Amino acid sequence: MTKTQLSVLIESDLADISHVLLVKEDFPDAQIFLEAILNLHNDADGKEALAELGMPQGFEPMSEEDAEFMIDLMQTLLD
Repeated sequence: MTKTQLSVLIESDLADISHVLLVKEDFPDAQIFLEAILNLHNDADGKEALAELGMPQGFEPMSEEDAEFMIDLMQTLLD
C-alpha cells in the first residue's frame, strides 16, 4: 500500500539520483521520526516495508549540502 501512495517526481538513468525523504524543519518529533525511518532495516516489519519499496538497504542520512545538490540536479534534468 505504501508504494502506491508515492509519486515519482523525476526518473533518470544517472546513479546520482535516489529516493529522498525530506522532513520539514519545524516538524514535531522530527528526531524520533528520523530515527524510526533510519532504523527500518533493523526489524522484520521494517525490512518488509523497505523490500516493497524496492530499497532493501533502507535509508541513510543526507547532509543539507547533498540535498541542495540533488534539488539542483533534478531542476537541471527537468529543464
